[in-house]
Amino acid sequence: MRSFGSALALGCVLVACGGKAVVDGTAPGEGGAGAGGASTTTTTTTTTTHGGGMGGGPLGITLSDIVVGIDCMPVVPADPVHVSFTGSYDNGSSVAVSATIVGARLSLGGPPSTLDWTFAVSPASLTVPASSFVQGYHSKVDGSGSGSGLPCNFCSSPAALIDIDYLVDGQYSLTASGSGLVGCAL
Repeated sequence: MRSFGSALALGCVLVACGGKAVVDGTAPGEGGAGAGGASTTTTTTTTTTHGGGMGGGPLGITLSDIVVGIDCMPVVPADPVHVSFTGSYDNGSSVAVSATIVGARLSLGGPPSTLDWTFAVSPASLTVPASSFVQGYHSKVDGSGSGSGLPCNFCSSPAALIDIDYLVDGQYSLTASGSGLVGCAL
């Protein structure tokens, strides 16, 4: 099995910047708060999700530096997908806020054929001190992925979408998203 680094060197990457979710200190439903690929094409996806932190101030989450690698050679493992991203966490409240990643999804393709690939992320939780900005590097846990098809069948997919689901302070949910181009090592 190839290492993640050699998969990147072979050009099977998705690089994306974009997507922001804001938790604004309200209960769920009460209001609240670009990706670039290896070519010059750029798209941006922004998701705003309702929710709130215990401190009453906003927690902003932005995903950037998203890298997706699909290892399709020479032997394709059961889980050939590699994912990493940087989460930027901006806590505007006067108390520390915890954020736990409770779900992660990669979507490839488009009608009539799509692939939804779920996976675990490490580290899965962090605490953002009061009135602080923290960045954290996250990566997919190798072998944790599964989905509705074979990722290597989606190498010609024009775009990918990544959704990261968070639980804030153990009670408020939000999703941060980013999108971009996809390529594979064949």
